[in-house]
Amino acid sequence: MVLVAAVIGTRMPHLAPLWVCTMALGVLLGLRGAKVPVTTAEYRGWRYFLTATVALSSVLTLRETLGGHPAVFVGGAIAATALALAAGEPRSPSRLSTAGFVGLLAIEAFGLIRLASFGDGAHIDVLVFLNEGSHRMVSGIDPYLPGYPNIYDPRVSPQLYGPGIVGPDNRLTVGLPYMPVTLVATVPAYLLGDARFAAVALILAASALMFWSGPVNARPAAILLAYAPGLGQMVLNGWTETMIVAGFAFAVVAARCRRWLLAAALLGVAFASKQYFVVAVPCLWLLRPYATRQRIAAFVTVPLVVTLPFLLWHPRAFWRSIVEFQLLQPLREDSLSFLTWSVSEFGWSGFTAAAPLSLGAGVACAAVLAWRSRPGADTFLLATGVSLFVTTALSKQAFLNYYFLVGGLLLLSGWARAAARGSEEASLPHHDGFTEPSAPTIDGRSGTSLTFAANR
Repeated sequence: MVLVAAVIGTRMPHLAPLWVCTMALGVLLGLRGAKVPVTTAEYRGWRYFLTATVALSSVLTLRETLGGHPAVFVGGAIAATALALAAGEPRSPSRLSTAGFVGLLAIEAFGLIRLASFGDGAHIDVLVFLNEGSHRMVSGIDPYLPGYPNIYDPRVSPQLYGPGIVGPDNRLTVGLPYMPVTLVATVPAYLLGDARFAAVALILAASALMFWSGPVNARPAAILLAYAPGLGQMVLNGWTETMIVAGFAFAVVAARCRRWLLAAALLGVAFASKQYFVVAVPCLWLLRPYATRQRIAAFVTVPLVVTLPFLLWHPRAFWRSIVEFQLLQPLREDSLSFLTWSVSEFGWSGFTAAAPLSLGAGVACAAVLAWRSRPGADTFLLATGVSLFVTTALSKQAFLNYYFLVGGLLLLSGWARAAARGSEEASLPHHDGFTEPSAPTIDGRSGTSLTFAANR
């Protein structure tokens, strides 16, 4: 619901309250679903939802890439739907399920790569930042130094950039506005010809790992990650949230496989990939049963190793690009948020003073969820997604990419919970799919399923 409402709302931002409320309903259902055991009937409903979503997403992606007669991309969508039925059906033979999933990945990879290579409508500064930043890094130039070209018309620039961002030479006075983690992940794809290939490779690899590392009841979530509504637009515009969702997926898969240090390092990298994850810091409290000194050190050290060289290269330029640029950004009337809608509807001019309230609301939401929720990987992902949703819904800039991250985290939370239930139902009474056998639970017992103790 979050992803579909965000996709439609992007085309109809004047109805922002309707779409934001629809997404809020999806978030509330996610919170409710975390407390209710999943039944066989509900899992059957997941399969129906899965096939409908795969059909919708494949039509949207293939229409943009294949064009021509509708029969061409509708035929591809029908093939994708049939493959989804085979891959997502828990009673399917292993070979049939694997073949169906491989076919799904092949169709989606074809569509996304063609979209990135030949798609139209990608006149966006995100691609300038990624390509120019990658070029600078390969050339040994600090990507956080100013001088990026302004690709927008002078009449449009004030609506997109804050005061003082565009210089008299029509170049930006800030450098790369993304964290170093994102840039490092993008450089290999840039060397292969297009920075957007990184998002395609990472999201499909994450989907494959989720499909093959989890039990059969978790397969629908793995397939939905590769066919998430809006994924084609995310790739076309080069929005980095696609890679961030993949990073969280790699972390949760590593935890599922009990590669704890790797999971901690990947989670630290994912957390250090965007500035707004500061609102979700309280959610880390939900991971306390898994915390050890070595894992905390991995969580902190790995992103620092990636980030510190860029910070020390030119500290002032780094600060202005990463922090000041975000604070100076103007209110976007085409955003899907209550704040921007209220300004355009009622002519309220006090948004500058109210904008920090979105961060405060997100932190407060994260703190409440961290205090009230049971510990677990699934509740951590759920709480992080909900706190980011609250922040985005009240923000001065809120677009498809922000809500894609929210929907991706909710989807990963569902996968984590389904994987945990799959392990429990597979006669593993001392494991919840994520907790170590010897890890103490919240009530002091050892070897008990922490994640589902509350549900019992």
